[in-house]
Amino acid sequence: MKSVLIFFSAIILNSAGYKIYKMDNNLFRCIIPSDWKIERDREKDLKDKIYRVIIVNPIDWRNTISIKYYSSQSGKKYDEFIELNSKTADGKLEGPNEKYEKVKEISLDGRKAFEINRKLKEFSSIDSSSDSYWLKEKIIVIPAKVGFYVITYSAEEKSFSKNQNVLENIIKSFKSLY
Repeated sequence: MKSVLIFFSAIILNSAGYKIYKMDNNLFRCIIPSDWKIERDREKDLKDKIYRVIIVNPIDWRNTISIKYYSSQSGKKYDEFIELNSKTADGKLEGPNEKYEKVKEISLDGRKAFEINRKLKEFSSIDSSSDSYWLKEKIIVIPAKVGFYVITYSAEEKSFSKNQNVLENIIKSFKSLY
């Protein structure tokens, strides 16, 4: 019966354009879009003790979702991550090239999590006269018994809402080891 349920779940996922992604050692799993490109660097993960996958929209490479697990051996702590990624270097919510909302405490599948929303000004090249655009990001930080998880959605501000449903599907399906 269980194998039949798994079979039909796989058919439904494929017809909806999603597939199941499992990180090494089952650190986490979730559904991701079948047609998005997967980027991984296992050697870097092992070296840094931060296990990450980045999925990239095939139509717009600036539209990405990254899922990371920071192991306790990484030396990183979730509260320090939040502090570093939720305001300017001088502790403000706004600067000329960055804008932050206040961090929100949220519940994710019955667990405490944090949401960071920010915009960063990106430039097409290092030339000061190059085109710029606002990159909008939603960062979900999930403390765990061991280490912590981070899910980040990044897109050009004008196209941010186009794939927000992809982020929501990933978050709804996200299951962690810890």
